[in-house]
Amino acid sequence: MYAHRFFSSAPGRECAPHPILPQVQAVCRLVAASRSLLHLNLWGSRLGDAGAAALAAALAWTPPPLLDPCAHARRHDDDRRDGHRPAHAVGPSWRGPSLRSLDLGFNRVTDVGLAALAHALPANEQLATLDLRKNAVTTVGVEHLCKASPP
Repeated sequence: MYAHRFFSSAPGRECAPHPILPQVQAVCRLVAASRSLLHLNLWGSRLGDAGAAALAAALAWTPPPLLDPCAHARRHDDDRRDGHRPAHAVGPSWRGPSLRSLDLGFNRVTDVGLAALAHALPANEQLATLDLRKNAVTTVGVEHLCKASPP
């Protein structure tokens, strides 16, 4: 599944620093919950550091396991003669958001936003490409990213 530029500012209109916009919150919920969203292009969306931090939280989010609702009524039998399962998580295992590539180019992200993203990377095994072109990132932000990346 591809998602391309969910939101953007009006052309020629400067955006002042803002709290997380509802559109950003919606994208973050989509990133956190989707198992089929593979590529997300937010180039030029003017997210800034607050938006980058919100996306970082979404990338690192993992839901609690779903528990078997009938587990309390079942008796765990070591030899499982009765065929019942012990209480445990049911359903397919969750490995976090499915996002494999994220384009955050031209989003006014600084070292602060990159530090938040770098902190989320170890929790997200799926993300392979993070495009940060045309942002205000310095060597300090790149160092945060390098420290978070596996060798």
